[in-house]
Amino acid sequence: SFLTCRNAVRFSLWFRAVLLCGGVPGSAGSSTSPDTETQSPISLLGIPTNSICERRQNILQKFWQKFGAETCAMSFKPVRKKRNSTNSYPKVIVAVFAGRRKYLEALSRYLYVLLDLGWVDEIHFWEVTMTDEDKRWLKTLNEADPRFQMKSCSWETQMPGGHYACPYHHYQVSKEYNEDDVLIKIDDDVVYLDLEGFEGFISSVTHGSLFFPNIVNNDVCAHLQTRAHVHNLIPQVRQENTRKGYALPLTRWFTIPYAATAVHKIFLSCPKRFKVGYEQNLIPWQSRVSINCFALTMKTAKTAFGELFSACKKIRYF
Repeated sequence: SFLTCRNAVRFSLWFRAVLLCGGVPGSAGSSTSPDTETQSPISLLGIPTNSICERRQNILQKFWQKFGAETCAMSFKPVRKKRNSTNSYPKVIVAVFAGRRKYLEALSRYLYVLLDLGWVDEIHFWEVTMTDEDKRWLKTLNEADPRFQMKSCSWETQMPGGHYACPYHHYQVSKEYNEDDVLIKIDDDVVYLDLEGFEGFISSVTHGSLFFPNIVNNDVCAHLQTRAHVHNLIPQVRQENTRKGYALPLTRWFTIPYAATAVHKIFLSCPKRFKVGYEQNLIPWQSRVSINCFALTMKTAKTAFGELFSACKKIRYF
């Protein structure tokens, strides 16, 4: 979690910019307390009704007509462009570190839409932090729509993070996917996705880097948002903290609940302001970025995750 309060909600605004690729909009959080479970998941997705954001609101409301045992009924399904000589296209796999029902009820709405639009091929819910009640709810979701696949870890590791390392190991050794396929790792408490910008984000992903969407409640993104005059929450950072390979957080953002509350409120005032003003669509970033949401090709995943596990073995984490 980015906050000292563990259940802080996060929103990811998928757009064509990202961190390592990225300075694009992030989505915003609820204006209520992050730990408050609301009666209706739709309240987590409240979009302002002012004229600037009216079009976005209408689009999202159209997508959210149905939820639960039925998938969202879509009136159109764009045909994805074929991108290689074998007359096939790269798959897009979403790996969700699950999961708390009160957040997944919101996130799953977006995943339904992405599946029905053909922009995502597989959804993997990894059982890493779940209560029995959460597991029962996810089982019901899977029974209603088998495209939501349940995944569990069958091995133990002494690596820091424990069973959180299991999904990474799965994709590192898996032979099910082609090197051009795209993997998106996302935490359960991302409760808003910019559907309009999703396809552009996916098309930006290339070999050799991790691509982060513009995230609300993330210090690196907040710094880039400040540079774009979206807000003024992180006007300055220590240059030492931005150097290549720097492994510590950019700022003390994660210890200041006020910061997350403020950026969520700014986002909810109008999401559109987070989508403009950046110096370029893809912004290179070479120091630490919180990994609550990122995308990479399977070729990059095998290399990066392999190097991670190799390094851990050398320092006797295994």
